Amino acid sequence: MKKILMTGASGFVGTYLCRLLAEENESILWGVTRHRQPEFARSHPGVRWLEGSSCDPSFWRQSLSEVRPDVIYHLGGQPQVTVSWEDPVGTMNANVMAQTYMMEMLRELQQHPAILVVGSSEEYGLVRSEELPVKEENPLRPLSPYAVSKVAQDLMAHQYFRSYNFRVVRTRSFNHTGPGRPDSYAVSSFCKQIAFIEAGLADPVLHVGNLKAQRDYVDVRDMVRAYVLAIQKSGTRRGL
Repeated sequence: MKKILMTGASGFVGTYLCRLLAEENESILWGVTRHRQPEFARSHPGVRWLEGSSCDPSFWRQSLSEVRPDVIYHLGGQPQVTVSWEDPVGTMNANVMAQTYMMEMLRELQQHPAILVVGSSEEYGLVRSEELPVKEENPLRPLSPYAVSKVAQDLMAHQYFRSYNFRVVRTRSFNHTGPGRPDSYAVSSFCKQIAFIEAGLADPVLHVGNLKAQRDYVDVRDMVRAYVLAIQKSGTRRGL
């Protein structure tokens, strides 16, 4: 059976990807988490857990030596733009340094799994009106510490492909949502407020932020299927 290692396995997107991979029943799945969540572990009994810091090279040495994965889904990191303004150093460590340690340890151990590096539409940053709709070739003009960290992850993946022939697939995922997304995000916040209002637990006032922005959203269940297909369809090609 195929051996899969997933960072961010207990996060919002990781939860759905775990479920999808469990349905396929064609792999053994290891999830990387800093602090295991008992409720998640009970609902995903097929996941084998690797607990530790992804910013610790010794953690990667031990984990990769144990698992020797065929596929790595790299979903872990600091995912919020607002948090990145409050803690830019922590964001860079969680997103850039963690990936560096992982890839350097893969190189040291001479392992060659297929790797999905999940980027973000935030990488495009400043998009001019004449550039819409955004194309893959659009210039990257990041506008937040989070966006800069995702550009660094993206380009690092490309560099390891060019320098060391790593098997990498890079995505720049746009907004996705679904049940269970934290209410620190707009759609989830609106839904939670409406539910509280309908239940009589809050005044009938919806608190919102900037409503001028326009976004397209993808269901998270479709997004994780796209991630699996991206790895499957890449075949033996390298550096996508």
